[in-house]
Amino acid sequence: MEPIGRRSLLVGAAATVAAVRLRSLLAPLPAGAAPLPVDPFTLGVATGDPTSSGFIAWTRLAPDPTNGGGMPPDDVPVEWVVARDAAMSDVAASGTVAAVAELAHTVHVDVTGLAPDREWFVQFHVEGWSSPVGRGRTLPASGTGALRFGFVSCQKYASGYYTALRGLSEEGVDLWFHLGDYIYENAASGPVRPEATIEAVTLDDYRNRYAIYKSDPDLQAAHHAAPVIVVWDDHEVDNNYADEVGQGGQTTAQIRARRQAGYRAWFEHLPVRLPVPTGPDLQIYRGFDWGDLARFHMLDGRQYRDPAPCQVEAEANPLGLADCPARTGEDRTMLGADQRRWLADSLASSPAVWDVVGQQTVFVPLPIAGGYNTDQWDGYPQDRQRVWELLRQRLNPVILTGDIHVGGVARLHHELEDVATERIGTELVGTSVSSAASIPDELADVADEIVGSIPYIEYANVRQRGYTVVDLTADSMRYEYKVVADATVPDSAITTAHTGQVPARVAPAGPPPPDGPPTAGPAVPVTAPATFTG
Repeated sequence: MEPIGRRSLLVGAAATVAAVRLRSLLAPLPAGAAPLPVDPFTLGVATGDPTSSGFIAWTRLAPDPTNGGGMPPDDVPVEWVVARDAAMSDVAASGTVAAVAELAHTVHVDVTGLAPDREWFVQFHVEGWSSPVGRGRTLPASGTGALRFGFVSCQKYASGYYTALRGLSEEGVDLWFHLGDYIYENAASGPVRPEATIEAVTLDDYRNRYAIYKSDPDLQAAHHAAPVIVVWDDHEVDNNYADEVGQGGQTTAQIRARRQAGYRAWFEHLPVRLPVPTGPDLQIYRGFDWGDLARFHMLDGRQYRDPAPCQVEAEANPLGLADCPARTGEDRTMLGADQRRWLADSLASSPAVWDVVGQQTVFVPLPIAGGYNTDQWDGYPQDRQRVWELLRQRLNPVILTGDIHVGGVARLHHELEDVATERIGTELVGTSVSSAASIPDELADVADEIVGSIPYIEYANVRQRGYTVVDLTADSMRYEYKVVADATVPDSAITTAHTGQVPARVAPAGPPPPDGPPTAGPAVPVTAPATFTG
């Protein structure tokens, strides 16, 4: 990008800002900042966590992104602009905010006061440099207008190219969801492209890892195309960690230190409306309303979970599958009591036609050759049943899942494993963007056959990388699984592997059955323990 002259932006101009409130999450501006000799917008821009009146606008100043950022040790003033057009000529809001050195010179602008249900465009300026333009969007405040969204997960940089994200950027989605494993913490030098020679442990390690990933032009294209709503999974900290338990004999103190570093870097590099984390804890479960059409309940399946059972048996199995008395005989939690209560409130108060849960691991039971992947919900059957009893009270529950690097669709029946009972909802399991299949190639055909033979499984694909696009209306949900021919080859072809459509269930006349859908209550206010935006 070529440098341009500094624009004069009037923060208090009545024509553009009177109805807009900027709430900066960052520190006051310094008196001035040294000129930047090279383009600092190497990581692009992003918008996220949209509401009916605004969104978070994000960027990071990083002229040397993978070597600590390359910025001076001072806060730097950054100008931001929100416009109604991509040419940035019809300005709706503008201001100046600090890129704070302590936060890796990242910027989170919480723009509010915008009109609902329309697109907006964001750009940043600093010391004569201008960022790319990113597209934001405000959510509808009410109504059941159609929604098109995508979702992805698991984008190991070393394992493949981000062709799937480039494809997603061209789908015309209103918003997209990232369900975790945005980065991978472990050392990796291939097989496709170099990533890192050390495992990320410190804050600087995690920051540099995000910089590697966010330098990718296809990931930037997805962020520039539409707002994202993101949650984490395990690799943002440590593979398969559970609360304060890590792998390889790490102590509680070590995993808490990694959580603190990993959570901080995650916050710094993503457009999330959350407080700056200062320790090893950060509540990320939260909700979003697309008018009265859909409520999205975004969950955290790592920070509060008990360790998975049957680990000795799983380590002895080449596919990591296991069963043992503790799996069903011991009550353990995936979500934790507080998050589960939040979900109960979120569902009970939902006015939406569709209740969509965004989370990490496969929810439906998946018995394979007498074993289970106990890192998934199969390791937590009691907590799954508690959650399912909440979900099946809603008319149209949908679960979005990542983590497992396999694409699939499951029909969710009133009794999950009994297809003779009524179908209540659908689980959409998205494959990975680039991370390698969790099942070896030589076993892929057998795995597809075994999983596909489970009577409530509609579709299974263990081989291919890609993304999923969903179209929601008040009448139906249509889903399309797009796959990349070969994620190890740049710009590989993208095709459609599977499509499906589910009609919306309608509440019967008269009072609901005892465990049927409750009457929709008012939306939970933002200040309540269950937080929703929309």
